[in-house]
Amino acid sequence: MLEIENYSDKPVYIAEGKNFSTDADFVIINYDIIKNFHDTKKKGESQILDANFDLVVVDEAHYIKNATAQRTKLINDLVKKVDRLWLLTGTPITNKPIDFYNLLYLCDSPVAANWVGYVKRYC
Repeated sequence: MLEIENYSDKPVYIAEGKNFSTDADFVIINYDIIKNFHDTKKKGESQILDANFDLVVVDEAHYIKNATAQRTKLINDLVKKVDRLWLLTGTPITNKPIDFYNLLYLCDSPVAANWVGYVKRYC
């Protein structure tokens, strides 16, 4: 939030607990509570999907490497609805190329167009 405030005078909202709002230009949602605003099984009732964000910035993107993890499923649903996605991480990817697959998939990389092909070639 401090970084945004250093470069912009636009309002910032930090989602906490079960409180969610899109009244600000910037909305910050922690990985740990994103499930409070979106259920992968009840997509029609999702506050996040209804928000119509134009950009999603995923900090610590290396946390969304496991395609079967709840966190990854939540992020996958969210990024399908946005035009722009930024994946940020300062952590090197592990020695397993499969850990990189979901990040490539989220970015619509042609390398990740076919999971079996990716696994055969890189894993």
